[in-house]
Amino acid sequence: MLEDNYANSLPLQPKMKSLPDNLPIVQPYKIGTGASQERLTTLKFDPIAELVIAHRRIENEIERMELWRDGIDVPKSAKGQPLCYRPEIHHKLYDSLSKISESLLRYGYGRVSETNVLETTTRMPLVINLCGSDSDERASYDPARDVE
Repeated sequence: MLEDNYANSLPLQPKMKSLPDNLPIVQPYKIGTGASQERLTTLKFDPIAELVIAHRRIENEIERMELWRDGIDVPKSAKGQPLCYRPEIHHKLYDSLSKISESLLRYGYGRVSETNVLETTTRMPLVINLCGSDSDERASYDPARDVE
């Protein structure tokens, strides 16, 4: 009886509306469709080749920056004074190189999902012996004997 009263006291859920029949059917996205490949061909653009070319250019620029940093090949200003080495530019080149490498990596190997392995350890229980380690002492323990 109580269950019936509880069920009657709940607010009623609105009924779901049915979807109209004239909704357009959406095709799933396909990577590398013929139209997109044809468009890249007409533009004479190969994204992988462009990434590789940019990667090589940045590698050459990093080598030049390392020579500049070590004082071997220091560029000069228009007045003939040596320019100061700027490490922030050097670091940005490394960041760009790593971004391009990540982009190229997915074409060759595919991404691997990262899983975190959590190591679980079980703790030993805390055992406190109040009367010593012998079981005979525990059996013959007399609290009146401890009071003086």
